Amino acid sequence: MKYPNSYEKVVRGANTDGDSDSIACIGSSISGAYLGIDAIPEDWVKRIEKSSYLDDLAA
Repeated sequence: MKYPNSYEKVVRGANTDGDSDSIACIGSSISGAYLGIDAIPEDWVKRIEKSSYLDDLAA
């Protein structure tokens, strides 16, 4: 809720002393659903592992 219009700030804001990976996963899922894929930084999208497999799976 702190960064409703910035996917990147949501993910980077999850960097805490605790369950950072879980917080980032939950926050980015909600932010991504709300903002759409265009809100994800392009260089992040390019580095997704197995992206061609995921494209095929989505199709």
